[in-house]
Amino acid sequence: MDTHLGTIIAGYRIESVIGRGGMGVVYLAEHLRLKRKVALKVLAPELAEDERFRERFVQESELAASLQQGNIVAIYDAGEADGLLYIAMRFVEGTDLKTLIEREGPLEPERAAGILSQVASALDAAHAMGLIHRDVKPANVLIARDADGSEHAYLTDFGLTKRADQTTGLTKTGQFMGSVDYAAPEQFEGRPLDARTDVYSLACVAYECLTGRAPFARDREAAVMYAHLREPPPRVSSIRPDLPAELDSTLAKGMAKNPEDRYRSGGGLAQAFRTALPGGPPAKRPARTRRGVVMAGAVVSLAAALAGGLVVLVVARPGPDKAASKTARSTPPPAPADFGGVIELGPDGHPKGHPIPVSLVHSDTLFEKQIAVGDGFVWVGDATADVVSKINPLSQTVVSAASIRKPLGFAFGSNRVWMSQGSPISGSTTLISIDPKTNSVSRPIEVGPTCCGGVAYVDGSVWVLSRGSLARVDPASGNVLTTIDAGGDRMVVAGHTLWVLNVVDGTLSEVDPAKQQVGARISLSGSPTAVAIGSGAAWVSDAGGTVARIPLDGQGGTDTISVGKLPNDIVIDGGVVWVANAGEGTVSMIPEAGGAATPVRVGGFPTHLTVGEGGVWVLVEASLPAA
Repeated sequence: MDTHLGTIIAGYRIESVIGRGGMGVVYLAEHLRLKRKVALKVLAPELAEDERFRERFVQESELAASLQQGNIVAIYDAGEADGLLYIAMRFVEGTDLKTLIEREGPLEPERAAGILSQVASALDAAHAMGLIHRDVKPANVLIARDADGSEHAYLTDFGLTKRADQTTGLTKTGQFMGSVDYAAPEQFEGRPLDARTDVYSLACVAYECLTGRAPFARDREAAVMYAHLREPPPRVSSIRPDLPAELDSTLAKGMAKNPEDRYRSGGGLAQAFRTALPGGPPAKRPARTRRGVVMAGAVVSLAAALAGGLVVLVVARPGPDKAASKTARSTPPPAPADFGGVIELGPDGHPKGHPIPVSLVHSDTLFEKQIAVGDGFVWVGDATADVVSKINPLSQTVVSAASIRKPLGFAFGSNRVWMSQGSPISGSTTLISIDPKTNSVSRPIEVGPTCCGGVAYVDGSVWVLSRGSLARVDPASGNVLTTIDAGGDRMVVAGHTLWVLNVVDGTLSEVDPAKQQVGARISLSGSPTAVAIGSGAAWVSDAGGTVARIPLDGQGGTDTISVGKLPNDIVIDGGVVWVANAGEGTVSMIPEAGGAATPVRVGGFPTHLTVGEGGVWVLVEASLPAA
């Protein structure tokens, strides 16, 4: 019997053993105060005595916990208690993709596309923060069921995660890190890794989904390594002649030996995979991505050992058959023309659930409303009405509305919701924060003499944008630590870099928060309205009805894509660039890998977008602002 059963470690009561590995034991445990079940990984006691390991454990726990996305298993807590190192993760029900394929055989291409798209979304979220997974494989993809019966994929085991600028495929002693069957050539060669390393592994996973086997199955690991380094990618059509040849070229590009020849993102690979299927892109996963809503009956607890890469999956009984994954549901109609509120879109652009009414006052400009996702809620700011509404994404209802002066931006960090305040026309900028548990509001912090353009939380600091400058604020003291000459109107975060869009002088500036200095400054033509960063490019919407894709490395020309009337906001999620066309009631979907825009009618006047909680959230106003 395990001596830890029934004991309490760091506020978690251990209930049962789920699995064991060389690095420690995984338990089913309950947080005593929150009454929440978790998968609690307790590392072997001797590891806590190794100072270097302890430091690595802390660093990698912070990296893994920083990933907040609906297709990534959440890490709640990690630390040391009574001389033991532990990590607490969300307890998930389901099975892993490896077991699913072994049990059911090769997957139908539409089903594989849905799973691939979700894993790609998880990877793209990690890559946006500058993190590389390094061990993408079927055993690290957990498959659960949402309330409507559709499949929900989670990417697990971020124990090998590293920052893109700090990693190769080898340890300092030359030991390979990852899984040989799915590793990219550069991982064996000790060369620098980046997002395209994970794209290679994801292509290997896609191959196994369709064929039931790894792409370079060999008897010896050395032979597998040689095949990854030297042999051309195998063709899925040679095993499954019923599949189109276009899938061969898609996966061959994903598994290209040279990273430069691969897709630039997981979403790019997933989009190309869908396009290669018969009849074009199939219906993608329509289900809601929600915390804690999964299929009952089959119990799987996962534990990502940060050093050992241990994942434990205990299946109590088989899951549903293949047909269950194809369950379709009706698509709600667009909102009426006079609708004001929020609409959630799934990865295929179809509304998820029904429009959520929010009381909004008519705006004088296109910049008086904001929407953001964080701390488990959707937040809507109305600077015209001086109100912030908080929406529960699970129930799709407004749970509170607080009176807050001129909210114009949201950021999340240090267990607070940070808001910039000010008139979009004139006036000064202040910063406040809200405790999401108690809804208590902090005192305002004076930031700058000119009006504001947004707020961001990066590497432990709050950054507040005004037209005159960019200020760094210490979240603990509320003091303004430094001010950078990089004023503007819109700000986005890409990894550990800030990008500031100035719509007045038509420039896009790169800001390094660590160095606290401005880097590249790109001159823009036309009338820019918003910017998103992805796949090595800046995507800039223009009031004239276009989106420009500008390579950040300066190589190649600018691509211009026509979208709808009066595009006012732009975000990237799941390999798709989403554009809110305020002047015509549509949202445009542009494949990040390249291609024309596809309009999705949502109704009303969509002015702002945000990504999180498993969907793309659209803020729709009932009337078009005057300017």
